[in-house]
Amino acid sequence: MQIFTLDTSVDVPVQVKVRPEQSHPPVPLPVEEAAEKGKLWHVLAWVDETENQCGVYCKRMGISIQRSAITDASIEVMRPAKGQGWVSLSVRCSNVRGRIALLESPYFSERALTWLIDRSEQFEALLGMKIPVQELGTDY
Repeated sequence: MQIFTLDTSVDVPVQVKVRPEQSHPPVPLPVEEAAEKGKLWHVLAWVDETENQCGVYCKRMGISIQRSAITDASIEVMRPAKGQGWVSLSVRCSNVRGRIALLESPYFSERALTWLIDRSEQFEALLGMKIPVQELGTDY
């Protein structure tokens, strides 16, 4: 298993948000142990080739997904209009309905978008595919 740190700053512009309607495998114990050794706000990612899983972890929240189930991934941008917009790194999996946001900002933020784009090569290694930026228009 490879565990790597994506960010160590206190003011990370994205978060992990686990949605109760989406079922995910549990976060592996070595990831939780690595998180406990670091700081609460560190953003960790991992790849487990043996179990064919990958995921992200931050502030005691984590998402694990089966790598083989991922059909596509993108950095999604919804710019604000009447709504506040949002930015996320999301994937579509063959075994889950809808998209799964691995990391997100619940409102549009240029800083969050830049943060995700700056780490796109790490996300490509994590997910095993190219990560395009997908502009979804404005939040109306």
